[in-house]
Order: sequence, then structure tokens, then C-alpha cells
Amino acid sequence: MQIAFVEIQNFRKLKSVRIDFSSKTTLLVGANNSGKTSAMLALSRFLVRPKRSFSTNDFTLSNWKTINAIGSAWSKDQMDEPMTTLSPWEPVLPSLDMWLDVEVRLGLIRSGGQVDYAVATGAREAFSYPAGLR
Repeated sequence: MQIAFVEIQNFRKLKSVRIDFSSKTTLLVGANNSGKTSAMLALSRFLVRPKRSFSTNDFTLSNWKTINAIGSAWSKDQMDEPMTTLSPWEPVLPSLDMWLDVEVRLGLIRSGGQVDYAVATGAREAFSYPAGLR
């Protein structure tokens, strides 16, 4: 199993970006302030240390108008009640989709393809491999 590519949304400088991985080495090259460090931090936060908290600096700057509007609406309407759904937040929350190249062997039959593994800041569910992919 190998990471084919990741798609990072709403993390720091990265509004929406796809990073394709080589089978051997992948280099991130770009001008200063283009998002290379943001990409590495996103990979670290989502994949290496997923229990680490996100800070306000991790949210894409262009989403702050929407984030403030959600907060204002919530504080006016539901000041004493907790927010029961994340749906207003989903378009602005940092997230990472990881596509894996996998090969499945069932007896003598072989097949390969890509599997999507989504990681978001809102809901964290334990990832479990289907039987036979461990």
C-alpha cells in the first residue's frame, strides 16, 4: 500500500491543493510563501500527530468572514445551547483526503486500485483496514 496523492483543503495557505506522491521521492518546490510549509504541517497534523489540537492559525484566512458569521449567528440564536451539528462548519474546516494505491489478493485473483481515506478536523473516526488488507 502506498499513498498515491493527498488533497488538502482549508489549511493555512492551502485553500484546495492536490499533492501527487512519487513511488520513490516527492519534493515540494515553490516560491517563498507559496504553501510548502503549510503542506508539510497539514501532513503532520492529520497523519503523524492527529490528536494535536488545531489553532486559529490553521484555518485558511479567506474563510474567516464565514467563520465569524457562523459564530455570530450561533451566539445570537443559541447562546445557552451547544451547537448540535457541524454542517455550517464543514465548508471551512481543514481537511485532508488521502488516496492509497492498494493491491488486494484473494486467492489467485489480484486486483488493484485507489482507496480514499478522508481526515477532517470535525469528526475523527478510527480507520480500520478491511480484512485482507493488513
